[in-house]
Amino acid sequence: MTTHFDPPKRAAVYTLGCKVNQYESAYITQALVGRGYELVPYPGPAEVVVVNTCTVTAKAGAQSRQTLRRAASLNPGAVIVATGCHAQTNPEELAAISGVALVAGNAEKPAIADMIASGRVGPGSGLKMVGAIHQRSGFDHLPITELTGRTRAYLKVQDGCNSFCTFCAVPYARGRSRSLDQSVVLEEFRRLGAAGFREVVLTGIHLGVYGHDLTPQTDLVTLLQAAVAMEPTFRLRLSSLEPTEVTLELLQLMAESDYICPNLHIPLQSGHDDILARMGRPYGAAAFARMLEEVFRYLPRAGVGLDVMVGFPGEDDRAFEATHALISSFPIAYLHVFPFSPRPGTAAAKFGGRVTGQVAADRAERLRQLGLAKRLEFYTRHIGQVVAVLVESKPDPETGLLHGFASNYLPVLLQHLPPDRINHIVSARITGVVNNQPMGAVVG
Repeated sequence: MTTHFDPPKRAAVYTLGCKVNQYESAYITQALVGRGYELVPYPGPAEVVVVNTCTVTAKAGAQSRQTLRRAASLNPGAVIVATGCHAQTNPEELAAISGVALVAGNAEKPAIADMIASGRVGPGSGLKMVGAIHQRSGFDHLPITELTGRTRAYLKVQDGCNSFCTFCAVPYARGRSRSLDQSVVLEEFRRLGAAGFREVVLTGIHLGVYGHDLTPQTDLVTLLQAAVAMEPTFRLRLSSLEPTEVTLELLQLMAESDYICPNLHIPLQSGHDDILARMGRPYGAAAFARMLEEVFRYLPRAGVGLDVMVGFPGEDDRAFEATHALISSFPIAYLHVFPFSPRPGTAAAKFGGRVTGQVAADRAERLRQLGLAKRLEFYTRHIGQVVAVLVESKPDPETGLLHGFASNYLPVLLQHLPPDRINHIVSARITGVVNNQPMGAVVG
């Protein structure tokens, strides 16, 4: 006999990790609301809590487990659901956490709301619904129709990764590269434009290989050219691209188009050839530097952010200083710094030459300080310049001022701006930097 539970009515969704996870959480949220659930902020109180986990680092995995335990502790008797990348790679571990009712893999995310609403999942059920992600060949399109209260929309157009860098568990959590058909992407653009969004962010696990798996084969530049030809009512922003995918063709298109934001997020990881080779990265430090030179030649006001890893096995002082020197030599806008953490099942987890925790922490702190200095330099370079700012829907929590982002991802606090300018793009002159925040006065 099958036991059915009365479906609860309040739900909270919490997301760890990347913009792809954020997009998929938005779909889960929409699906729950569509089935009659009231959305409440994490951690509740709620009768359903969905935690969309991350496994990119050991710290992310630990945070995922901690979040699930906290959700269960604060919501006794609730239906606690673990999904996402850590659920995909470590389902038994998460199912063993007291209070977890369901562990769902990445491919099973579309079914989560139905599983809960049907009453098939009860508190502490410990069910596992995790398929073999590496066998997935089709793209799971999760159209989001309700994005109320937002000025920008995220659109996932690619999933999976074929690269298998030696430190990364993401290919095991996401499977092979898969793309959304270009005709569907363009239709989504039309829908999002009609819905009033002024910015669309293209996301993917490995966005730069978009279309390589489709028949006929296509690529990201071709997709962007088709988008520009539509003369959209919004601007397009790209999420992370690999260094080898920042091509001259792409830079030329970005330089010629007013629709594509001059903002690139690029994983450097290391500035030393030996470490890059051990990481399985398909470029050297000199090639990375040449790529950045081309970026700033075509897009001199670009906001460029870098991912960088410290403490990778074999990284000595010379290798670290090479990374520091490479970053120092370019007008980078911001850095994301990650200490190496071994992920079970990856090649680097077995590498010798481990860097001690204190040394890695010291190196990470040096790079974070460099990142702060680079960020401030990026801000101050804009003083006196006029930038196009998309006004966000919520005021800045510290100052109460409306704020937004320029096309190159410069954050701007806007003085004396009325609320009716929310979700509009305004021209603002940067008047200064106060408490590490660029200030802007609307012109025109």
